[in-house]
Amino acid sequence: VDRLGERRDDKVLVRTGVVRDIEGTWSVPFELNASELPAGVHALQSARVRSLPEPERRVLEALALHRRPLPLAWCLDVANTGADADAYAVLENLVRENALQSAGGAYALSYEALRDAVLAQLPAEKKRALHLRMGALFADARNQSTSSKLDAGWHLLSGGERERGAALLAEAGLALGYSN
Repeated sequence: VDRLGERRDDKVLVRTGVVRDIEGTWSVPFELNASELPAGVHALQSARVRSLPEPERRVLEALALHRRPLPLAWCLDVANTGADADAYAVLENLVRENALQSAGGAYALSYEALRDAVLAQLPAEKKRALHLRMGALFADARNQSTSSKLDAGWHLLSGGERERGAALLAEAGLALGYSN
């Protein structure tokens, strides 16, 4: 019990109120009522997402739409953490909490169950807006590789810019079809 709260799973139990810190002492029930525990992995991750501060949740929402790592500058751009939040501190907290992985100056969600929970809670209109922002970043990137065009096209199409997204997907498809 002395080390409670140090591991990621412990923190979720604390955040969901199953284990409580009462005046500096951990309170662990002798018997747990099944209704106090998350029903499964999805419920556990959903509770974790809901318990995050707004700036951290915004970053996860933005990065959940793309399955591969994104450069730091793009994370800061698409996440829009708000004027009060230090974006670097937000990213650092999410890495420390094992919600994000960082490698070579790029960030991605750490695991699929978290991605699924984030996307399940994301309103459709916000998801479309984030897809448009992500698609614009890929479309405007200096690196216009086939992969970037596929990413841009998919995000723009998912965000509602059907013509522009379809054109980029077609261009990328032609490049793939005629590559050596």
